[in-house]
Amino acid sequence: MDERTRFHMVSVITKTREVQDARKAFKKSKEVGNKIPRLMVTDGLASYKRAFNKEFYDQHLSCNHIADVALQESLNNVLERMHGTIREREKVMRGLKEDDTPIIPMNQIYYNFIRPHMGIDGATPAEAAGVGIAGENKWIELLKRSIKSI
Repeated sequence: MDERTRFHMVSVITKTREVQDARKAFKKSKEVGNKIPRLMVTDGLASYKRAFNKEFYDQHLSCNHIADVALQESLNNVLERMHGTIREREKVMRGLKEDDTPIIPMNQIYYNFIRPHMGIDGATPAEAAGVGIAGENKWIELLKRSIKSI
């Protein structure tokens, strides 16, 4: 997630929290952003530290990793709040039955383009990033854009 705009870029749902699971998310983040992030903030899970070292560590320290954020108040509150939003949806659906469910990317689209956020003055993350959707019905506008890109 981009800290300034709150634009949600990557979600990976896994059954476990092992190094290979964390690496999936980190690899996907490099693909989506098409570059290595400058900063990675995670909780203190040991598999995140090992996965970070495998995916992002270099001698130039191109990406800084802040782990154990519980010790540093509020560093990942925005991300945890977004996870809460996903979990609320998951509860309504009585759980996610498949790892590659289309619910996750659709929730990401809703989060980024439709849902206003109080933390960014009622804008959507897409609007904060300068790629917002104009029009009264944003879902229709998104569908129109997706048809044009086919």
